[in-house]
Amino acid sequence: IAYADPAMAASLIKGYVLDGVDAVSNLTTETLSGGRLNVNNSLNLLIENCSSGDCIAPFALNATQTPGSTTYTLSWAGTEEMTNFSIQYRIQGDEWIEISNLNETSYLFENLQSCTFYEFQVSAACNESMSDWSTVYLLQTDGCCVNPNNIEVSSISASGATITWNQVLAADTYTLVYMPELGFETIISDIEGTSYTLNDLSACTDYTVYVYAGCVGIEIPPPTPVSFNTFGCGACQDFTYCEVTGNSQYEYIERVQLNDLDNTSASNDGYVDFTPLGTTLMGGETYTITCTPGFSGGSYSEYFKVWIDYNVNGVFDTDELVFDAGAASTSAVTGEFTVPTSITANQVKMRVAMAYVGMFGGGNPPTTCGDLGFGEAEDYCITLDPNVSVSEVNTKNVDFMLYPNPSNGFIQWTSTKPISSFSVFNTVGQRCFSMENMGNNLNSVDLSTLESGIYVIKATNREGEVFMTNLMIQR
Repeated sequence: IAYADPAMAASLIKGYVLDGVDAVSNLTTETLSGGRLNVNNSLNLLIENCSSGDCIAPFALNATQTPGSTTYTLSWAGTEEMTNFSIQYRIQGDEWIEISNLNETSYLFENLQSCTFYEFQVSAACNESMSDWSTVYLLQTDGCCVNPNNIEVSSISASGATITWNQVLAADTYTLVYMPELGFETIISDIEGTSYTLNDLSACTDYTVYVYAGCVGIEIPPPTPVSFNTFGCGACQDFTYCEVTGNSQYEYIERVQLNDLDNTSASNDGYVDFTPLGTTLMGGETYTITCTPGFSGGSYSEYFKVWIDYNVNGVFDTDELVFDAGAASTSAVTGEFTVPTSITANQVKMRVAMAYVGMFGGGNPPTTCGDLGFGEAEDYCITLDPNVSVSEVNTKNVDFMLYPNPSNGFIQWTSTKPISSFSVFNTVGQRCFSMENMGNNLNSVDLSTLESGIYVIKATNREGEVFMTNLMIQR
């Protein structure tokens, strides 16, 4: 009964509980039961009712589809007393059709009408008595003309992705429509299978995909879109880093300071991804990081650790721990670390983790993944630059001049040595523009597509000397 009609089962149990109450005169007007609950009485009433020899109806009816067809297996559950079963079924609103003397708790219905509502009921024989028919099980068969509702995107790269979707029996073909966030749609028609590989996509670009079912002579509402981002944005966005959770109801990361990154926040439910916030770190340079805990009430002792994915493998390895506070504190903690000279140019995640560690042994220092207990974690996007730092450039007296500055977007430069590469970064370290393998005569660039603001220009000449300067774009 609990499977077939949960509301009825709940009502029966409520009745047994109330019928088993030991009446207490001074409670009759004070409580719903009018007395003291007696579970033993209630159980005895239930057992007496079940032992009367009645044959209950089969329950837990369910239908399982044979993939790609309108063939279904109807199954149900029963008791040991049941010796055989009968089924009655019909298209909703039609006359019942009965099938009797079944010895198994399942039955195969082959080639039902497509996109049709069917009703099923099952009864059982228990020795010399028959049960009532079960509650009606309602099934709508496959074969309706609907758009695919299970669209997945896999094998994502910087230039392609594979789109797969569920089969729609009524569809003869499918139409796939995709478009970049800033661009025009592309339509691919008459696809016969349930997957399609997109090629020649742009790197680091948001795409939206629609899949339409092609049913002859039938119009259906538009499908639900699915979005994805191509690789090429750097490991920070391309990789899925391990999950970390925490309880930041009472304590949280209030502030993180590193280079020109200075981010203040309140509680973020144990974890927050602050990318694309971040900064640029140069190979061989030493940086200072400061982490400050915050509290919703009284202060607690908090332990900080920080990792940076230097080797760009999507994992925070043990040798990528750049800061370990060494002890818990109720106030800001500060430390220094030196970026390896072996880094490669990329954008990677930095994870700042904080966990409560009590003075008398409660809690544990934070880990890269998993549950922090009381505490919080924040992720940032770090731009790794393996080239020499600004301080090293200044000692080389590189002859490079950028003008005009401020600019409306079109800039020029002069240099005693040809510039081979030119990059533009925003204030959070994201690369906004770059040119490589530049010709000897190129000495200007149009940055009019960039928004007004402050940017960092990095120019490298053919001898590997680097010049970095600020550029203001204003219109």
